Amino acid sequence: MQARQLLQAAKMQGPFRSGTLEIRLSADFSKETAERRKAFLSLCTHLCHLDLKFGLFEPAKMWITKNGESQNFYDPEDLRALLDGLHDPSQTMETTVQTPLDIRGLPAGASHPVTASDSLKIHH
Repeated sequence: MQARQLLQAAKMQGPFRSGTLEIRLSADFSKETAERRKAFLSLCTHLCHLDLKFGLFEPAKMWITKNGESQNFYDPEDLRALLDGLHDPSQTMETTVQTPLDIRGLPAGASHPVTASDSLKIHH
């Protein structure tokens, strides 16, 4: 049986199972295709931070859904350029930092007691 026929039969059969192990057969990718897939996969964390839906299709095509519209990308650099232009919500997350206190319970260098309102709001 030729490799193409074997892969086609495996695709129709679905994954092979042995206990909890699942085995899938797929075509071997060229070096260029494997590098593109790796580049797309390196962007997944950023896509998650932006709360975008995405997927990677074989051999190396990524789709994302932004504002209800899906876009396909064949070049990871095109996707990277789009992501660089998007606003990352994790960069504006508000963090509350308590003012450091000295031994008297006063903010360092201050002459009045600290209160609950003596906290700083910091935007990253």
